[in-house]
Amino acid sequence: MSGELADFLDTLTTQQWGMRARLNYGDCFSYALATVSGEPLLFKGDDFSHTDVRAVPTG
Repeated sequence: MSGELADFLDTLTTQQWGMRARLNYGDCFSYALATVSGEPLLFKGDDFSHTDVRAVPTG
């Protein structure tokens, strides 16, 4: 794991979020990787739709 990703995860898991997303610890890894890499995320459900992560276009 890169230092940048580790720092991002630490910040992500310790800050108080004022958003409706309810990400579990594993979701935080996916969120961090998508955010740091700038790639869209393929996900099921609606937790990530309450974040600023870009979704993979479907359909």
